[in-house]
Amino acid sequence: MDTTELGWVPYLMDEEVIIAKTYPRLLSGSWGERITILFDNNKVLVNSICDPDKHSSVVLFGGNEKNETRLIEEIEKASR
Repeated sequence: MDTTELGWVPYLMDEEVIIAKTYPRLLSGSWGERITILFDNNKVLVNSICDPDKHSSVVLFGGNEKNETRLIEEIEKASR
């Protein structure tokens, strides 16, 4: 999976965690999301939230769910 294809910009990466951010266009309706991926033993934990470093979002357009779903699909594809 290419993070640039998803519009994710790596923010922090090490052996235990990856944090990426999105920087959507002005008229997208979103200030951006923060995607966190934690590696815990044989588990991968995924979370996507509105970027806490930005303004609060008044309306959500499904970006967080889309990020989580896409990442889980890519993990499942890679583990086959």
